[in-house]
Amino acid sequence: MRHQEWIKNLFIFAALVFSGHLFISGDFTRTLFGFVFFSLSASGIYIFNDITDLERDKLHPVKSRRPLPSGRISIGVAYTGSLILLAAGLTGAWILEPRFFGILLTYIALNVLYSLYIQNVVILDVMTIAAGFVLRVLGGAVIISVPTSEWLIICTVLLSLFLGFSKRRHELTILESTAGNHRSVLQHYSPYFLDQMIGIVTASTVMS
Repeated sequence: MRHQEWIKNLFIFAALVFSGHLFISGDFTRTLFGFVFFSLSASGIYIFNDITDLERDKLHPVKSRRPLPSGRISIGVAYTGSLILLAAGLTGAWILEPRFFGILLTYIALNVLYSLYIQNVVILDVMTIAAGFVLRVLGGAVIISVPTSEWLIICTVLLSLFLGFSKRRHELTILESTAGNHRSVLQHYSPYFLDQMIGIVTASTVMS
């Protein structure tokens, strides 16, 4: 379920903080529920991603120790767990706020496409990661019915691009010559190119 990755879903609280509603108990509670439902759905997607990347993850020095690549959990159990988590997250989102349900469903669809195809397309793979963070921010806004600032969206996009490019840079560093075997898109990235992109988005993030 990669619960350590749930920290990314704290972006849902951005609208709550910047709208000045942080200390409104009703809005805080709704956002907290949104965080839980988004995290459950994200875990369902993480499991699905691990299923699609199973053979490549077996070659990774760190990911090979995950439950699926290591053989501790079967694919059947993983599929069942993924479906249960996605169903729980979507059901909770619908009860909480139908518009939030729509955003969460969009996030799930986008990440299914990412797992099946987009993760192998240079630049577009990182842009998809950035879109996921924007959907988190928008989800937090619709939960408490507040507008989102254009600058908040821009800053979210740039910060998430920084995280995405940094992740690719890290993968190139630890995998070295075997990077392409683990993730084919890494063949199209180079440390020099990624360093340039990281420098650009870092400066832009600070400015925004």
